[in-house]
Amino acid sequence: MEFSEFAQSFKEEVRQDQLEWLILVGEEAYEMAVNSRTFHDQTGCLISSIGYAVVRDGEIQHEGGFNVVLNGEEGRKRGKKLIEEMMPSKGTSLIFVAGEHYATFVEAKGYDVNTAGELIIDKLMAEWQR
Repeated sequence: MEFSEFAQSFKEEVRQDQLEWLILVGEEAYEMAVNSRTFHDQTGCLISSIGYAVVRDGEIQHEGGFNVVLNGEEGRKRGKKLIEEMMPSKGTSLIFVAGEHYATFVEAKGYDVNTAGELIIDKLMAEWQR
């Protein structure tokens, strides 16, 4: 095996490991957000709008969350749409959202919509970078 072939193979392995790590972090954040929520969702739209995507070079590699609760199909759609709007065209990213427009209002009232999920992302990413 030539060095350039080895280097390319190693690069692909690292990129795959990065994707797998970001998927694990996204899933942990989603579970934390859903299980730590402090608001009562009457329609299911807000909780259904919470989810994440791992994106590479403008394409979704993996998506999680956005589980429809009660009558939350519209919330799920809004969450997925927000992911598409936020997707960078280059690089690898983990995008974590609460897609309903009123999510920040609910958080401002002191309720946890996705703050717990964001905090676990910060914690896990800091551990990964050590």
